[in-house]
Amino acid sequence: MLVVVVGPCGSGKSTLVARLQTAGYQARAVAQEHSRIPELWRHGGQPDALIYLDASPSTITYRRQNDFPRWLYDKQVRRLESARQHATLYLQTDDLAAAVVQQRVLEHLEQTTTSTTDEAGRADHVQRPGIRRDAALD
Repeated sequence: MLVVVVGPCGSGKSTLVARLQTAGYQARAVAQEHSRIPELWRHGGQPDALIYLDASPSTITYRRQNDFPRWLYDKQVRRLESARQHATLYLQTDDLAAAVVQQRVLEHLEQTTTSTTDEAGRADHVQRPGIRRDAALD
């Protein structure tokens, strides 16, 4: 399963990707927030799950230990618009520990796929269409 993680700087992408890879997922962060290519997140193959992590400018400033101006945040959010529209999970990370972010994403990934078996007994993972949760509302 290919999991792509996007979001503004300081939202937790690198931390989440490392945790997902440790859990056995093929995961990668895409620096969509730095690109003018609206669908850079699609390069390298259509992901099975597109996770959008978000954080407020004040949280990003705290995490990066330097000023993160609002204009830069707004610019990154505009560049992430396509990814947000196509995300299978949106997660506001301001008040969440990395372990909680990981748990919510793992729960989403488990809900997003089902395991079926073909006639030869081989497992096949099938993505359920139309599943999208806005975890910020949980």
